[in-house]
Amino acid sequence: MSKKYKVSIYTITMLQLLTFIYRKWMRSSKPHPIGLSLRRIQGILRRDQLLDIDCFNMAIRILANDEALLTRDPPVRFMDLQFCTTVIEAALASARDLDSRVQPDIQALASLLRSSTEIDHTISSCNWILLPHAFLGHFILFAINKHARQVSILDPLIPSLSSERYALKFQRVAFYLNDALELAQPGWKSDTFFWPRKSPIDVPTSVDRNESGYFVFNFMLSWHGNKFVRPICTDGYELRKNLLIHLLEYHANEAEDNIPYDVREILKCLK
Repeated sequence: MSKKYKVSIYTITMLQLLTFIYRKWMRSSKPHPIGLSLRRIQGILRRDQLLDIDCFNMAIRILANDEALLTRDPPVRFMDLQFCTTVIEAALASARDLDSRVQPDIQALASLLRSSTEIDHTISSCNWILLPHAFLGHFILFAINKHARQVSILDPLIPSLSSERYALKFQRVAFYLNDALELAQPGWKSDTFFWPRKSPIDVPTSVDRNESGYFVFNFMLSWHGNKFVRPICTDGYELRKNLLIHLLEYHANEAEDNIPYDVREILKCLK
């Protein structure tokens, strides 16, 4: 057993025992603020809980800073859930008030495509957009290949949805994605909704909705060039532990001083 793995297990055990939860333990300000309390971080280890949206978004932000992934060719745009969440909230608001149609701010959506912590990768240079979607705890991934004009739908949950349900989910997203791309990538004129869609047959799956977010995070980590480039663990608790360690290794945590000294000393062994 490696030293790093032993430290990881010890850290996880300590987190489970801690009870003071009033401060943010993790914070990142750019491109938009995300803060994680100890309670949210501890929730990662609870198998009866869904993956918290902010925990997922923070994990993707860290992923987008990974130097090894920055060298992928062609470049990939890693999106968090903010884009799809904004679209879903607008659709729900419209459904509650049938007399008015609530539309998301296209400029704000375009800024999500532009804003990134990735070095020198504009949206126009990225052949792939990895766009996660979550509704009622069900996470899926739209892997959008701009070069081949094709969309792969990666759904970890079984039984899978009908093709009509996937089409409806992507239609809501594609309608605003097209407009946002026209602003973020001048000259863009294609309609992603009419691109061929496929569901790869080798996607790892689970029957537990609570695990779907952890699978989708690993899909984004491993998907490149129409295939998975590394194996994906299918043990739900291992996926939870791995994502927790992924968060705790974050070197640019702006709230590090809020973490107790003893815990900070242990976390140094992970970095």
